[in-house]
Amino acid sequence: MTQTSKSSEALDRPGMFRRLHLAFGPVFGGLILDLADFATFGPLGLYLGAIVGAAVGFWISSLYGFRLWMRILWVLLAAAYCTAPFTEFLPLATLISAVARFLQPPASK
Repeated sequence: MTQTSKSSEALDRPGMFRRLHLAFGPVFGGLILDLADFATFGPLGLYLGAIVGAAVGFWISSLYGFRLWMRILWVLLAAAYCTAPFTEFLPLATLISAVARFLQPPASK
């Protein structure tokens, strides 16, 4: 293998942080939403769940670069999820994001 083929191969391969983001990025979004849901446990969730969920949903959707209408949808879903009772101990957002990432087709080169 020549030096030029080694350097071009290194340029084609994404860095460690990019690979970690591709592998775990969606799962961390669900994990953050589940942590916000857990923080609004019990009666607190009925009062603050929608506000906390909407804020976290907007932040996560902006990290992933969704368009405005998708951000609004994500905010509404996150607010409803954090407000809904008996979801504190079920990591549904993490599980859904992990399954969605698993079922996503591999990126082609």
